This record gives sequence, C-alpha cells and structure tokens, in this order.
Amino acid sequence: MRRSIHAIDGVGPSTRLTEAVFGALALSSRAALVEWVYRVTRTEVAAIARLAPLVLREAAAGDAVAQEIVAEGARALARMGRAVMQRLGLGVEHLVFAGSLLTSPNPLSERLCALFGLPAIPVPRYPPAMGAALLALQAAGESAARQPEVPA
Repeated sequence: MRRSIHAIDGVGPSTRLTEAVFGALALSSRAALVEWVYRVTRTEVAAIARLAPLVLREAAAGDAVAQEIVAEGARALARMGRAVMQRLGLGVEHLVFAGSLLTSPNPLSERLCALFGLPAIPVPRYPPAMGAALLALQAAGESAARQPEVPA
C-alpha cells in the first residue's frame, strides 16, 4: 500500500502494483486507496494480507518494486527463522514451509529457499494433526519420566 501511494505521489518508483491493487479493490484514486486502508485496517488487517498474491504476481512479471517488497519480506522471514532455529538449537534440516505463500513455487518461496541454501521448498514430514499428536505423546512421555516412582 505504502509503495503504491509513494508511486502515485511521485516520491517512489512507478509500479504495476498500483494498478493491480486498484483493480483488486475496485478503487480509482489515491484518496480512495487511503480511505480504504484506514477503514479496513481498523476492522480487518487480514484484508491487506490478501493482496500478497498480487505482489508475487507482479514480482514474477518483473516489476522492480514488487521484487523489492518480496526480497525484503524474504529477508525478514529468514531472520525470524534463523532466530527461532538458533533458540531451539535446530539446523536448516528441520525447517519446513507452511502457508499458501510459502508452500507453492513463487518469488517469495524461491527467494527464501535461496537464503537458506535449500534446493527446493521444504515440506513437513507429517500433516499438522500428526505433528500435534507426536508432540503430545512426547510431552506425555517426558511428564511420565519426571514422575517419582510410587512404592508398591
């Protein structure tokens, strides 16, 4: 949103994202875009997130601004991922991608793979429900191991 408004105002490079956003939201002016942002962000932040596929599409089509947004997003995700992996003592071999933006090939998932040195999008070994069940079993086993023995 900010990049589109900067392009309209002439303080940032032009981008096809502006036209794509206007089309997706049925808007026709900068004022309408600003009004939409303020109205929507008060009630539904996810409405802006639903525009992410537009950014990915324009990045894939070569729009420099969209590519820069994708690169910034990938770097931020990589920083967060590395921080979590370090905190948990895990290596990149434990990394999996989740969510529609990361589990399909697109400029964001490809850039993130490159940042982590991965040859392909890492997928979970098990579905989420199985992972939750395995974690519950592991927690139950650790809890039982910590229980003092009761004399017979």
